[in-house]
Amino acid sequence: MIKKIIAGFLLGFFILLFWLQNDPWFKRMLENKLQPLISNALAAEVHFKIHTINLLSPRIVLTDLVIRSKNNAWSITSDVTSHRFAWWHLLSYGIPQLLIDLAKIHITTRLENGKPAIINHISYLLEGPIISFPRYLKEITGKNGSFVIDDTLLQFECPFYAQVKQMNNLFKAHVYLQNGSINHLGNRYLSDLQGHIQFDIKPGTNMEIFLTSACTFYLPQLKGPNKTCFLTGQWKNDQGQLSIKSADDTICIEPVCLSNLDGNFIIAAQAQCELAYLYKLYFDKEPEQTLGGNCTVKILANLADRKKGLHGHAVIKNVTYCNRYICSCARISFSKNDNLYKGGIYFASKRPIELKGMWQWHEQQKKGLISLYNNNTIELPASRYWQVSEQDLALEIAFDENSNISGTFQAGATNIRLDSYLELKGSINGSNSTMHVDGNVADYVFDTQLQPWPLRILQFVCQDPQQETGIIITADQKDNDQFSGSINLNFIKKIIKQLSHQTIEATGECLLTGKIKNEQLYCCLQIEDSSIRLPHLYNIINQAKVILQFDSIKKKLFIQKAFCKMHRGTISCSQALCCFDSFWYPEFLFMPICFDRCFLSLEKTFFSIASANVLLKKQNSQWLCKGTIFLERTQLKENIFSLQMPTFLPKIQSDNSSVFNTDLLIETKEPIRIKTPVVQAQASLQLHLQGPIKQPEIDGSILLHNGSINFPYQPLYLSRGSLEFIPEQGYDPLIELIAKNNIKKHAVSLYLTGSIAHPHLLLEATPALTEEQIIGLLLVGSHEQSLNMAMPALVMQNIQNFIFRSAQSPFRLDHYFNSMFQPFKHIHLVPSFSDQTGRGGLRGTIEFTIGERWRALIQKNFSLSEDTKLEVEYLLSDDMSVRAFRNERRDVGAEFEMRWKF
Repeated sequence: MIKKIIAGFLLGFFILLFWLQNDPWFKRMLENKLQPLISNALAAEVHFKIHTINLLSPRIVLTDLVIRSKNNAWSITSDVTSHRFAWWHLLSYGIPQLLIDLAKIHITTRLENGKPAIINHISYLLEGPIISFPRYLKEITGKNGSFVIDDTLLQFECPFYAQVKQMNNLFKAHVYLQNGSINHLGNRYLSDLQGHIQFDIKPGTNMEIFLTSACTFYLPQLKGPNKTCFLTGQWKNDQGQLSIKSADDTICIEPVCLSNLDGNFIIAAQAQCELAYLYKLYFDKEPEQTLGGNCTVKILANLADRKKGLHGHAVIKNVTYCNRYICSCARISFSKNDNLYKGGIYFASKRPIELKGMWQWHEQQKKGLISLYNNNTIELPASRYWQVSEQDLALEIAFDENSNISGTFQAGATNIRLDSYLELKGSINGSNSTMHVDGNVADYVFDTQLQPWPLRILQFVCQDPQQETGIIITADQKDNDQFSGSINLNFIKKIIKQLSHQTIEATGECLLTGKIKNEQLYCCLQIEDSSIRLPHLYNIINQAKVILQFDSIKKKLFIQKAFCKMHRGTISCSQALCCFDSFWYPEFLFMPICFDRCFLSLEKTFFSIASANVLLKKQNSQWLCKGTIFLERTQLKENIFSLQMPTFLPKIQSDNSSVFNTDLLIETKEPIRIKTPVVQAQASLQLHLQGPIKQPEIDGSILLHNGSINFPYQPLYLSRGSLEFIPEQGYDPLIELIAKNNIKKHAVSLYLTGSIAHPHLLLEATPALTEEQIIGLLLVGSHEQSLNMAMPALVMQNIQNFIFRSAQSPFRLDHYFNSMFQPFKHIHLVPSFSDQTGRGGLRGTIEFTIGERWRALIQKNFSLSEDTKLEVEYLLSDDMSVRAFRNERRDVGAEFEMRWKF
């Protein structure tokens, strides 16, 4: 009977359970009881519907589960949720072991203080008053889940599969990630996130957490085909460490040290990556030009309370742009205290240029400041003598969140050659759309209006101290890429004189038009009805036109066409290319130049009409001037036999690292007219100059003809003359010269051989005379023995200096004396200091020459008044003469003289 009662009770109990699990009222009643209970346990809003209940095999299935925070910061939804446990465990241990299965779970959260809001809530649950509740959990499984961070700036989405188990009061969690991605402001920065994360959590007052992770992901901003990165890390209790590396080592973030100290979440990280990646990361596009360089960033921050500090620095090294070196090192340090960010700035380039300074940014006021100064002496581009001394350059800029800037700049430059100093002062004002830069340098005032990005000059005006406009450049109102302007040449003359103390006479103006296309400058410079006289040249530029293309990024200047019309002659260049280095010195140059009948003057001693085809070239620090020069209608006022003749040639200055070589062929189309007080002649030359410009090797010859050597009494006429240049001897050519003339019944010949530095002089006369007598005949027209007795040493030692001296006599003074003594040009005074007749006394002779045939003389004894000699001679030919005379004894006679040569 008892068995029947027990069996009936059990049967009724099971029938009751079966009826309750399918009763709608029981389900609603259970929903109403469980929802508040779970909401209080989770400290969140919980809503669900009970789909099925199985009391025999304890299981409850919920649908449309929603767990939401009270401030809507996070939510968890699941389509189907299954809760189950075993009766035997409940009857044996007194507590159930819940196994929860979540299907299609979706977790959405916002960011709070830099962390997902749901993380803060989970930490609260594990450390809060419901510590005993997790003891009922045996296992939680989430399938086909997704985790989403949906914030205004950052979006993160990652599908996952998760499993959480409780083993001996220890929660073990495994999360498997699949195809996660991160977007920022609509741009994707990470994709294809895969891997696993393992948690070991021991809840309690001192909660212990151990976490390990191993993931891979894809960074679209990395260059190259392999854009896969690896993430590994671990966390234990209050500290952890992460490591992120790309497959090709272009980006490396390690170590990332994390720690939790008294509720402060501290992160210390070091990252290394390529500068091109940062550019693409920030602008979400590839750099327009090749960008090179490496960046290292170190930070120390408190993520829990950002007001407690942020410290670190960033170092950028070996920055290149368009394969051009920009800087060797740039360093920016930063720190934060409350609302103020501040730090230091350091910049070093290869020139070298070193800039130092500081910056600051007030987060609440949204205002910042940058201050810089030069830490070393800076040589100005394209100048060897102008330099900015240490701390002579200062820049201070204030800015705000709307990109409005204002500031001042100051710089001082010293010319170490001229010992002069220039100071530049000005101000900067504007925004990201328009900027104004105005200032003054050496009392010259300039005002510039700029478009910052892309950089364009909207207007540039420069005035001299008298407020006269010298330069004005204006952009087109419809198209900022096009511009036009004018430059006053007289204004440029003043600037050049003040900067270099060089004087260039110039009047008129230069018109310019151009445009900027693909960040390259296309410009046309044109000079009309102007006058420009270059130093030391007596030719004037009247017209000029240059069409050029300039690439400031690649530092290339391409001249498409250049033409210059001078007062006499033209200069043209069809095409030319010049590449500059980081100092803006020419690194490569190829410039063919054509000179057509140009007037050329050098140091007032050389005048010529010259034509030439010349190639000016520079490569590998080697300058080369190569071509052919033709001279016509040339006049030289320098003694061609002088050793000082090469000194008037222009010297080309070059920097110490460059060598200027020549390869020039110089020929005369018409003979050169040489006109000096010593030599008057015509010359034809053919010379080849090769080697360094300061001392080139000269090969060739100069032939002299139709000329004379002007001695004081009578000249010697050139019958043959030549200068032979040998490369090994430089400016000491071999000389061969023959000059002859008939002077007073004597055929005088001069033979000159050897070299200019070591000449050999030979004098001959027919009838025969000694060299002293010949020299006396050339100097004063007398070969008497008395002249040799008076000054033999003076005459013999200076005859070579007379021929080889430089033309140092002033031409105006020669012209003055020649005009004064023009009536006496046929009168010569011949002194005689001894008496060969025995009558004694001091004698003097006055000689008259009339034409080439007649000669008369009067010889007077100043001691005896009656002792006077008269003589008249007529040359019938070179070998015959008739002479009539009255001697000192007053005897009158005549002579007929005839000479024979054997």
